[in-house]
Amino acid sequence: MENADDMVLLDRYPDAVSAYIVKGVLSTNGVESCVTNENWASLYPLPDLPCMQVGVMVRRSELDLAREILASAESDSPQED
Repeated sequence: MENADDMVLLDRYPDAVSAYIVKGVLSTNGVESCVTNENWASLYPLPDLPCMQVGVMVRRSELDLAREILASAESDSPQED
């Protein structure tokens, strides 16, 4: 049975820095998250393999909100020329 407080994978990132940036954006907007797999990813830097990427987890009940926040943050960021 699914619980709203269960942690689910929001997305995977090639390195811990990217994952912690996402965690910071979510935290600033009131969404609790955690970073997973950062140790394996730093020991074995193979970002092309999903099992070696760094994950960001959020509560199931906040998954849609987290996606909206990140989409909004991407659209608000300055575009490179």
